[in-house]
Amino acid sequence: MADLHRLIGSNDQRQQPPSSSDSGSEHLAEECLSEMVVDFLEDYDGCRRSWREDDFTDGEAMDVMAGAEADYTEAVGEIRRMVSVNGGNVEGYREVLVDNVLEAAELAAGSSSDGVVSRRRLMLILRELHYNAAICKTKWGSSSGVAAGDYEFVDIIVNGNIRYLIDTNFRGQFEIARATVQYKELLKSLPLIFIGTIEELKKMVRIMCDAAKVSLNHRNLLVPPWRKRIYMKNKWLGPYRRTINSVCDKSPTTILDNSTSWPVKCRWIGFDMTNVETNVNASVCVRSIKAG
Repeated sequence: MADLHRLIGSNDQRQQPPSSSDSGSEHLAEECLSEMVVDFLEDYDGCRRSWREDDFTDGEAMDVMAGAEADYTEAVGEIRRMVSVNGGNVEGYREVLVDNVLEAAELAAGSSSDGVVSRRRLMLILRELHYNAAICKTKWGSSSGVAAGDYEFVDIIVNGNIRYLIDTNFRGQFEIARATVQYKELLKSLPLIFIGTIEELKKMVRIMCDAAKVSLNHRNLLVPPWRKRIYMKNKWLGPYRRTINSVCDKSPTTILDNSTSWPVKCRWIGFDMTNVETNVNASVCVRSIKAG
């Protein structure tokens, strides 16, 4: 089992998460009406042509496929820029958050007999680290050709208004039948575990749904209802219930044993102080916990 490191120090004055007795709260969809209309038109625009080679002359087919290659290359680059932590101007809080979530996911998977990350277990571990984490469950009905469905993921609320979404099986949500080589490469650029903002997720869903449509059209296949952009966005951005009730989990709610003696090392990190509450020394102390 992986060691959980970079835990927030005991002197950290960040806001404590709400009590785990909370039964949940209802929230509206994260998308505005205009965005939903655009997605609907994109999904059901019957005038767009399929990118099958037999629709074109040899020269036209080569031009179309060359354009598709360029689009895929650009899409891969855009996704990699969004998921990169070390390769850009990433604030210190975000970097530590990603590290903590990945370590917590390893712990959650290690406690499972099949190695699958339990979302509830992950949420409980993150709450032990004083993150305002919760299970989010979206649910929507069928309408205008959109299939009904529901989905679960974890989120973290920072400073009361910044919401990070965490999906432990993100890449798997975009798998399609008979994918082209280009789509497979694009799929591999997605993180296994998504940790990001709502805007970042919107961009990734747009990129992947557009690419899936091209790939399926190239194979002369229709886009299934559960891979249309509206359906995919509903998974994370539809009306949802946010809950931290751990009754369904058979494991103890205390994940980290505070009585255990751990060697603790502190280091200073250049955090953006607008994103993280500070301690009495106006600095952020992050401790790496390693078993002795």
